[in-house]
Amino acid sequence: MTLSLKKNFKQVAFILIVAQAALLGVADEFFSYHTLRDAIANKNLLIVFEEARHLSKKFSRQNLNERLSKPIERDFKTELNIPHEIIQKIKTSIANPTLGQVLGTLFFPSDSFFNTTKTNFNQFSFFERSLIVIAAELGHQGARNIVILGNEADLILREIHTTEDLSRLLMIPFAAENGAVLQKAKELLSNGAAQNSFLAHISAAPSEVLVNAGYIYKFLKRPDLAAQSFELAKNQGSRRGAIEYGFAILEQGLEKADEFIAILAPLGLEHYAYWKLAQCYRYDSSSPHGVVCRDFAKANKYYVQALPGGGEFPEIFYDAGDFVEYLADFQDPEITGPALQRALEHYRNAAVRGLGEAFRKQVDILKKQHASKEAITYIAHQAAQQYYMHAPDLLKSAGGDQIAIEWVSLAQYIEKYYNGLKYVLSCSLSF
Repeated sequence: MTLSLKKNFKQVAFILIVAQAALLGVADEFFSYHTLRDAIANKNLLIVFEEARHLSKKFSRQNLNERLSKPIERDFKTELNIPHEIIQKIKTSIANPTLGQVLGTLFFPSDSFFNTTKTNFNQFSFFERSLIVIAAELGHQGARNIVILGNEADLILREIHTTEDLSRLLMIPFAAENGAVLQKAKELLSNGAAQNSFLAHISAAPSEVLVNAGYIYKFLKRPDLAAQSFELAKNQGSRRGAIEYGFAILEQGLEKADEFIAILAPLGLEHYAYWKLAQCYRYDSSSPHGVVCRDFAKANKYYVQALPGGGEFPEIFYDAGDFVEYLADFQDPEITGPALQRALEHYRNAAVRGLGEAFRKQVDILKKQHASKEAITYIAHQAAQQYYMHAPDLLKSAGGDQIAIEWVSLAQYIEKYYNGLKYVLSCSLSF
């Protein structure tokens, strides 16, 4: 935990001790698969961490490294109530799994990773990252690799010697976001012939490999191979691949806007495309054919078209709010007020959909409007309930007290998250 977070939560240390029994001592001491699934569906971190605690008490770290045997499988069904079909599905996806891999899979948010448009681990919500860390701590190999690559910048990849090793490394989602991976790729793909050969080698690889390879080619300043790699991923149905391939087309000039939309629309990304076009017109967008001057009217048109996609991409609501707030600074006072209200509504929509930083933006607007401390405190409490890690800063700015149950819970969740993260980062990558 950072020093600032520790300072913010120090004042509730006594409350934590008193509340420990109330929060974590009354639950049934037995793990329940169905309770866990309901808790994940309802984003109830209290129950999720409690179910993880039950498993940690039942199995030592050494036990979690054991292979799944028939007797243990029977115990999983009878004692942990894990359905037979779930165990069989895990055994199909993981060859000869360990106990930890099986149990970790129960927590791992696979739905969030299925064809995600995100580009790195830290773009996921705190709730989702907590699930990944718990899964990694239990022994889920994939989750552990994702956490390590997403949080450890000084890796020494001694085990990666060949391009075949590199292709296995690129199976890990977001691997190319790690600087050590990029440097290793630069070492192994040191010339044009090697770079061309590698793309031919992975052309039929899973889309995760192709997307990571695309980012590596961008790093190596091979936009031609990057575009080919992203296009191959797109052809497999990869949404991130489609987005990046679309960007490569759009870089040729905004006259390619219709083609950009056509590339993204078949994968349900048309609103995402409108959002990116809005950003192009909001900011000066350079291309090989010159510079497109800012055009706020066109930017506004595309933001409006993008808004229906905010349910899946809360970043659209957040960015639209930021755009409206920016424009409000240049308006007459009688126009500024309604504009700030529209921005506030966009931020609210982003916040309820899990984008925590939108709570801070709401507080910023409330302060511009000279809102009461009670109004700011209300937003801060909402932020704590939604697991926004910097919620204490918002409450502090309003002079509120961290005595409500959500503050006690948030402090525990953050402490547990960082303890789990510390353990996972002490582990090694594995393939």
